[in-house]
Formats: sequence, C-alpha cells, structure tokens
Amino acid sequence: MDYFKRILNGTMPETLYHYTDGQGLLGIIGKEQFWASHIRFMNDLKEEIYSLDCLEKCLTESKENVSKIMESVKTEFHKETSEKSIFVVSFSEKKDNLNQWRGYADKIPAYCIGFDYEKLKENGGFCTNVEKIIERLNKPDSSSTENPFVFLLPCIYEKNEQDSLIKEVVNDSKKKIGNDDYENLGKEIARRLIYYSPLIKHEMSKDEEEWRLIIVYEDLQTSKDEAVCNNFKNTPSKQKKDFINFRMGKSLIIPYYEFKIQKKSVKEVIIGACPDMESVKESTSYFLTKHGLKNNLLVETKNPYRNW
Repeated sequence: MDYFKRILNGTMPETLYHYTDGQGLLGIIGKEQFWASHIRFMNDLKEEIYSLDCLEKCLTESKENVSKIMESVKTEFHKETSEKSIFVVSFSEKKDNLNQWRGYADKIPAYCIGFDYEKLKENGGFCTNVEKIIERLNKPDSSSTENPFVFLLPCIYEKNEQDSLIKEVVNDSKKKIGNDDYENLGKEIARRLIYYSPLIKHEMSKDEEEWRLIIVYEDLQTSKDEAVCNNFKNTPSKQKKDFINFRMGKSLIIPYYEFKIQKKSVKEVIIGACPDMESVKESTSYFLTKHGLKNNLLVETKNPYRNW
C-alpha cells in the first residue's frame, strides 16, 4: 500500500480530464452527475483478466498451490464482482490526448472535460484520508459509516508496484486464513483483489495516466453485515430504494450509479474533432451558458484524430 501512500501524500494533479460523448456532457453538466459503471460490466474486460494473471504469476513465483487457489479465486472473484455494488468513473491527467479520444470518445461530438481536482474532491465527498482508504481496502467485509464510500486513486502500471501490491494482498489473506485452506484462502484473496482490480492496468496503457473514482455502495436492504442491518430502520427512505440504474452500452446493458457532483468544478471543455466544428461549438456554448458556465471554458481540440 506504500504506492498509494506516496501518491496521496504527494503533490496532486491540478486538473483531471474525463473523456465522454455528447450525452455524457449533458448529464455531467446538465444534471450534475456521473454515470459510474458497475465494475463487472466495464468496457474492457481484459483488465479483470490482467489482474488475475498478475496474481497467478505471483503465486507461481512463491511456489504456492496455484491451481487450487486460483480455482477458488476465480469462482469467488466473478461472484463478488456480480454481487458487490462497486462503481467506477475514469479520469486522466492527459489533456486532449489522442489515445484517450480513441478509447473513450467514440461518438460525435466528443468532449474532454477538465475538472479542478480540489473542487471535485471538495464537492464530490471523496475520502482523502490515506489510512482510512487503505483500512477499508484491507477489510472488504467491514461496514462504513460513509455510504457510499468514495475514493479517487491513480491506476498502477509499473510491474514492480503491481507485484508488491498483490503480494501484500496474498500475505494479508494468509494471516487471516492460513496457508493450507486453499478454498477459503482463494476466497479471501478475491474479496480483497476486487477493489484493486480496476486500478491494475497493463504497462502498455501507461500513457493514459488514468485515475479512477471508485464508489463502494452498501446495499442497506440486502447487506449481511449486522451493523448495517441494525441501522437500516433509521436510514432515510430514499436510501432504502434501489440505487442502481441501467443504460445500454455497445453490446450489453450496463448497471450504473448516479454520482452527484457540482458543475462549478468544471474548468475547461474541449470539443473533439468533428466535421462541423463551428455548429458544435455554437450549440455547446449555448448549452454551457444556459447552465451558468462561462463561454471561455470552451476550446477546440488541437488533435487531428477523426472517427468519421
């Protein structure tokens, strides 16, 4: 966990960028909310596979009973990712970046929205206490007085940092379960790894400099945690309602959580390349003005990427 301590105790980026399409812009500024995707149904399922591959290599190097542990890990991992209410929003430190346009803004018009980090953190209700974040990640079955529990962390691309993190997950799981109970050891590793999996990315994606907003929402009505259940009767009625919505993705229905922000955290809106830039710029300017944002926030991309 030293990696996250170094990052969160260091100098934070002044601006984080979110790449999206026109519909996303309407929701983020018009309704002041992100549609945070459920981790089980995110765009790139290769990320899930990659984190499991990293774990398998780690177990092999330490001469563990790989097959039995991994069988349990994979079964529990898929079960947990389907049942847990964990949602993600992606950001990047890269402004007007070609790879980001290609990966996240595949419709016309596309936008790169720059957010003031401090304002986003302030009005987004993120947890910024390093020890508290790590404690929550290390105790995946514990309840929290903060619901949802929200934190923003950078993705990990360096192999040595990934290996260090996964070894720590494995060792902490062994301390709790022991070395010989392979089934329960695998389950414990999976319950911990699920929170780190969205942050572990292949080094080939390092250019993205991605950060991820992770939202852990405790389902108050179905929770098995005794403390949560005992407090359920005192919970406001709006929190007792179903908090999951659905949208249509490229090839499947995606569950999402509406995460509230404030539009005052927006400091820049970049329009991606499009066949009729002047019309798009005029209509977007009208939209921003209508929602109380200044026209000088709006700029055109300097990137030549085209997808039409």
